[in-house]
Amino acid sequence: MAFLKRFGGLNNVVNAVKAALDLGLTVVVGTVKVIGSEITTARLREVFKDVEDKVFFQEDFATPIGRAVAEKH
Repeated sequence: MAFLKRFGGLNNVVNAVKAALDLGLTVVVGTVKVIGSEITTARLREVFKDVEDKVFFQEDFATPIGRAVAEKH
């Protein structure tokens, strides 16, 4: 979440998904499994439960390169 906080945190994700849905776009939200993460696929499914039939979720693990080197795996 440290990286995402610079860009508005969870609210930024919510706004982006709503804007994309308003435009009729297919929406895929990707999460990275990191120990202690505040944003998880389960949490996002709860946030988007009203439109969960229109939003796809992709969950993955961090590859320890770039910014991910500093994250706990």
